[in-house]
Amino acid sequence: MENSLKSKVKEWIESQGYPLEMLVAREFLVNKFAVDQSALYADPETGEAREIDVVAIKWSADPRPTHSWKLRVSWHIECKSSKDKPWVVTILEDEKDQYRLSVLTAIYSQSCILFLAKGIARRWVEEAFRDNPLLSPRRVGTGLRRANLGKPHDNDDQAYKAVMSATKSAAAAARLFDNIEEQREKAERPITDNGSSSIAFPTIVVDSPIFEYSLNAQGEFTLVERELSWALCRNLEPFRLTPVPVVSKNYLPTFTKLASDASNYLCNAWLEDHT
Repeated sequence: MENSLKSKVKEWIESQGYPLEMLVAREFLVNKFAVDQSALYADPETGEAREIDVVAIKWSADPRPTHSWKLRVSWHIECKSSKDKPWVVTILEDEKDQYRLSVLTAIYSQSCILFLAKGIARRWVEEAFRDNPLLSPRRVGTGLRRANLGKPHDNDDQAYKAVMSATKSAAAAARLFDNIEEQREKAERPITDNGSSSIAFPTIVVDSPIFEYSLNAQGEFTLVERELSWALCRNLEPFRLTPVPVVSKNYLPTFTKLASDASNYLCNAWLEDHT
């Protein structure tokens, strides 16, 4: 009886996707992120409390004792476990370069705008694009679906839910910092006081295959399996054009290392800009 119950509990745990969430959290911890599982955020549209599977965070160091203005770089990860249901990203080849500037289309607080503009002028953004694919996706799809094989007419909206959950969590982080700054301005706090800014990257991690279905300029369709793909989120005002990475479980060690490198790069650039 005990073994039977244990087997049933294990089967239930695996069916809920907890192993994938724990694996994601561990990989980010290995890369020296602060990690929050089952993190809560305020829905930017309704204000209701919602849950995101994993949030991984890195902070910049304090620029100087009298002006501790920090940058928070965060990855907001929605995990989807469905081993028998692959994910499909649709891509038009002619549009693949439209949304490559992911660090500029990431979700960030208003206080980051000048920082990013300065970064472009100094060329560190272009360098980051060249060295890290997470800051410069080569192919961004305009559609994302989870394929419910055997039920072609089933309207499975898990892809939409995953994108919106990750994007809303990232938007909530940016707006939280914006609200703090608004309160500081109303209170007329000195600019030398402590403060923070936010850059947030929504992300989806899956444990089933990812396919890109594309149509090239010659009118030819192709279907290729990928470990990392990108889907464009268009649906959340005012953050309308945000590329969301879709990551396979097998690619997690590489992805989290790249995420760490990207986060460290942004934090170091912030520190340089504020010293």
